[in-house]
Formats: sequence, structure tokens, C-alpha cells
Amino acid sequence: MIAGTVPLQIIVLRLIAGESPARATRLSTLTGLFGLGLVVAPGLGAGSTALGLAVMVSATMCWTLGSFMSKRVALPGDPFVASVYEMGFGGAFLLIGATAFGEYGDLGSGTFALDSMLAWVYLVVMGSLVGFTAYAWLLRVAPISLVVTHQYVNPLVAIALGMAFLGERPSPWTLAGAGLVIGAVYVAIRAEFPRKATAARPANGAPRGTPADQTA
Repeated sequence: MIAGTVPLQIIVLRLIAGESPARATRLSTLTGLFGLGLVVAPGLGAGSTALGLAVMVSATMCWTLGSFMSKRVALPGDPFVASVYEMGFGGAFLLIGATAFGEYGDLGSGTFALDSMLAWVYLVVMGSLVGFTAYAWLLRVAPISLVVTHQYVNPLVAIALGMAFLGERPSPWTLAGAGLVIGAVYVAIRAEFPRKATAARPANGAPRGTPADQTA
């Protein structure tokens, strides 16, 4: 649920920066957040520690700020290189944290089991290299308020996988929330892409192409 606030945080940063997001974008953001609340509501009773909540809030704020600044600071030209830097610094930070908290003592024989290693390789390749590279590329070519709607879609993917492979049956409220999320993402797409396309279109129907093209 906390991660789902990223689109709303992006809207706030855009307003602070003097931008004017479309009204449909703002409404779809709030609608998607409400729908996400319905999706995750059944698991809210599990509880969490204050430290865990603080870490999650800080992580979402860092993700939001990094995404927002991606077009405003100098970054490597290749999104794949940017992903390698992100994973390298993030991995080093986690190794330092694991050392500080003595987590290496929890390592056992099961840690290096075949299924564990295969899962680790999958997360490194698909979840990190491919995922981060695709995200960095999208931030360059698509409106940011549209890109961050993946925070709404991720829980829906989890629900679909649970239904397909674990036989899970979501509640009617969860399905209603999923519908709201899908609708919100659709509205965000319609609100963001036409504005970008209109801005790129020549005004007053000006002729396009070279003089030779126009003559032909």
C-alpha cells in the first residue's frame, strides 16, 4: 500500500515544480490509490514494525525522487548501464547493512540450495537487470505519471499468479479494487499520451517534410 503512493507523490512533485498535470491524471491517481487499498485490505491485519514502516516510506520517497529527477540530471546514455550502477551501489549498501546487523550468521545450507540459487538468478536477471533497464528507458520516452502506474499493477499481477498457480480466490472487494486500478491506468494513458502527441504535432496544419516532398 505504501509503495502505491508513488504516483501520488509524483503528482505532488510535479505541482511543486510548476507543472500542471491533467485533471484526469490527478483523479486517476487518487482512484488507483483507492482501488489499491481495496486490493491489499485483506492483508492489512498482519501488522508491521515502526522500523519496517519507516524503511518502506523512505524507500518509496527515494524511488519517487529518483524517478522525478531522472530527466533533470545527467545520467548514462544507455539505460542498461544506469541499471548496472543502480544494482552495484544498492548491492554494496545492502552488504554493508548485512555486516552491520550480523545477518551473515543466518546463512545455512539451505541458502545455497538449487531452488534458492535459481530464484536468485531469476531476480537478478529479470527482476533487476531487465526490470530496471525497462523502467529507466520508459522514464525517457513516456510521461512519468504514466510510467509510475506500474505500482498499481504489481499487486494485480500477484493476484493473477495466485489464482493461476495456487488456486487462490480473491474476495469481491479485491476484484472491485482491481477493476478500479485497471480503469485508473486506462484513464492515465488517455490523459497523458494525447497531450504529448498534441504538443509534438505541427500547429495550424503546417506542411511537413522537405520542399521536394511538398512539391511531390
